[in-house]
Amino acid sequence: SALLALDEPERSSKWLRCLFEEDKDEAITQIALWQAYQARFAHAVDKMGRPLLPAAEFIKNVSTTFAEKAAAQVQAGPVQKFIIKGIRIRDAPVDLTGRPYQKCQWTTPTPDGTGTRPCGGFFMEPAEMFEHIFSHHLRVPKIASPSPSPPSASPNGSEGGLETAAVAEPKTDVGKFTNDEGTYRCLWPGCTKFRNPTLIRPAQLAAHIKIHLPPPSPLDASLKHPSWVSPAETQSFSFLSTAVDERGDAAGIPLTAVLVLRNLARNLRRLGREEEEREDERERGGGRKVARYFGGVENELWFVFAHNKSLASYLGDLLIAIAE
Repeated sequence: SALLALDEPERSSKWLRCLFEEDKDEAITQIALWQAYQARFAHAVDKMGRPLLPAAEFIKNVSTTFAEKAAAQVQAGPVQKFIIKGIRIRDAPVDLTGRPYQKCQWTTPTPDGTGTRPCGGFFMEPAEMFEHIFSHHLRVPKIASPSPSPPSASPNGSEGGLETAAVAEPKTDVGKFTNDEGTYRCLWPGCTKFRNPTLIRPAQLAAHIKIHLPPPSPLDASLKHPSWVSPAETQSFSFLSTAVDERGDAAGIPLTAVLVLRNLARNLRRLGREEEEREDERERGGGRKVARYFGGVENELWFVFAHNKSLASYLGDLLIAIAE
């Protein structure tokens, strides 16, 4: 990568410009930005001998890179966050000249296997994306290199020994995709052709796949930067608010109620165990008492745990006491 050959702080500035853009309403945490920078260039320290910027210098360089439009701030709340206000991740990264990469939209399963999502790989040229789809998604095999043949030998009349004959290697299609018939399907979003597994030759499928490939990124500088800014995709969450103290920690009647319930759950389990006479019934006895009193409200407790940030840690103790 051309970035690896650059010295700091130019390298980090170029990297930031490739992946982030200005947006006064957006922000990113400093730790996330620093970890991404480390993950990208840590190996370059050994390979290229160009050390990383210290964390403090890197954060300062963010503001310098974006002409003071990105500023380090402390976001107040129950848990303070150190953020960079004024930048966001680009919808598509750009190269050092400003040309945007194109995103592969091929549908892939999520890691947990419960749904699907776009592939998300980025490529500059259509040919690169085509190679990626055929190799990574469709897994079309490639022509393997032939096994090396043993050198031929001919008698040497004058010496009586063996002389290796030089044989010119014929041109091959090594590295190209095979055209053997196989079962393939197209998983590009919105495409209905080859949606079901179909017996087809890769050459025929290639003609179809190329329809989906985006055009090459424009080289004209006037086309690199649109005159508008696309709004960032956001997701809204609703939280319940209860009383907090000056430190943002839970306080008042809600906290007292949770602590009382936690102590009740712990004591009910202990009392239930003490009431059981047989050793093998102790755990079951305690569990029955807790379930009798808390079983009907456990779902509500989980709801409050998920929606009330200030009470979450205390509710966690209560739910553990119920589940033990």
